[in-house]
Amino acid sequence: MRPVTEPAAAGGGPGAPEAPAHPDVQEAQEVQEVQEVQEVPTIKEVAARAGVSPSTVSNVFLGRVPVKEGTKRRVLLAARRLGYQPDGRAQALRTGRTRTLGLCVPFITNPTVAAIVNGATRAAQEAGYAVTVCTIENEPGLQATYLDLLRRERVAAVVSQPAGRDPEPYATLQRAGAALVFVDRRLPELVADFLTPDYRGAVRQAVAHLLATGRRRVALVTGPRWIDSTRERIAGYQAAHHAAGVTVDESLLLATDGRARRDPREAIDEVLGRAPAPDALVAGSADVTLTALARLKARGHSVPGDVALVGTGQLEWAPLADPPLSMIEVDGEALGREAVCLALSRLAAPDTAPRAITLPARLVLRTSSERA
Repeated sequence: MRPVTEPAAAGGGPGAPEAPAHPDVQEAQEVQEVQEVQEVPTIKEVAARAGVSPSTVSNVFLGRVPVKEGTKRRVLLAARRLGYQPDGRAQALRTGRTRTLGLCVPFITNPTVAAIVNGATRAAQEAGYAVTVCTIENEPGLQATYLDLLRRERVAAVVSQPAGRDPEPYATLQRAGAALVFVDRRLPELVADFLTPDYRGAVRQAVAHLLATGRRRVALVTGPRWIDSTRERIAGYQAAHHAAGVTVDESLLLATDGRARRDPREAIDEVLGRAPAPDALVAGSADVTLTALARLKARGHSVPGDVALVGTGQLEWAPLADPPLSMIEVDGEALGREAVCLALSRLAAPDTAPRAITLPARLVLRTSSERA
């Protein structure tokens, strides 16, 4: 260790006693000495502390073999307490994969998408993975660029809300060994795990509620029709009308392509300009919900007097809006967490059949959808 040179005491010379070190300097010396003698914790030490075998610790961090949740928690806790960090470079050489997950989302500014990112990131960190977030803006070209980057970075898995219907960029990732999980929308040409909220059931409930309050011209503004979640919303919309004996007016079903920020506004203005105008509107996303509320007010429509409104997404401000918004609530954090769990399960058991999981979506009724 390089000695710390202290200034000589005033009037001191050879043989004069050294002045005591400043407390801050002394503490720094002690920390440095501890660091020099402290060895990097090994996988065997983690195993001993957790009461498991070294191979079990390896399985927890590599994800190649499933480990019981209780055992996994003990191993991760022991690793944290010892300050153990797996050697990412060595693992990449052994497995051909880094301990990184790719997460491709449309727009990070969407509150529901932001919640998905939070949930996915936390779940990944708990499992010892980092997350690379790619905002693909529903642009296939930008998506292809990011997916090529993730492939070259040898990510272990990719969780995505894909832009466009071209499966090839994702097929290239799969051929390179990455696991795939699709959220909300999938590419039918690919065999991959899939996760979505129950939009069909929730939209059916919302439309049934609006019809029960006397509304007869219920509009639905949602995303592109090729997306699974859009088709599920439309199916729920139609089912509610059929159950109530009300004819479906296809002109009240509007889809946006989701690329330009003006699309929701144009779709909402278009449907509100119909004659006769709708007396209720179900918004298919958080962005559309906010735009719908703004456009209704800008055009002089009272809510719920002229037009009832039901939004969709994870909006903490919905109860505080004027009027408080009825919402199809989606737990974005749960979506993100479950998507990462699916990806890790796929890495541990790559030959199992793909899974399609539907999470609950809850209809919460407030003033915006009350009877006129």
